[in-house]
Amino acid sequence: MVAQAESLGSRMSAAITGAMTTSSAWHIYPDEQSYQADPVNNASAQGNALICQTNTDSGQTIVVLFAYQNGQLTRSENSAANITNTISNVTPTAGFVFNQNNGLVSGNFQIQTPVERLTFDAYGSSSRMH
Repeated sequence: MVAQAESLGSRMSAAITGAMTTSSAWHIYPDEQSYQADPVNNASAQGNALICQTNTDSGQTIVVLFAYQNGQLTRSENSAANITNTISNVTPTAGFVFNQNNGLVSGNFQIQTPVERLTFDAYGSSSRMH
């Protein structure tokens, strides 16, 4: 159980870091609903949803959404309904999962296992400042 949680957390942390460092644009939102309601005006310096826009070598745009809600952290691609990864028993390390400070984005979360609480951190910034 601990090894599985460690693997899931490490993969999600790596996915967050990868999305942030390869993105052409990113924004943090208080939650997924705020993003869906008004992605232009609801951006925030901290929150539980992170959107990263990446352009592939072929020119295709991919939008990746990381969202924390009700103890689950999910990764979706191109649509909130297209969930590609989910972790349960998650809590933000402090307040919110995602924070930004001077263009550096961090994602910090914990997974509770029956034995211990595992902490995961992701950091990154895109080539553009936000």
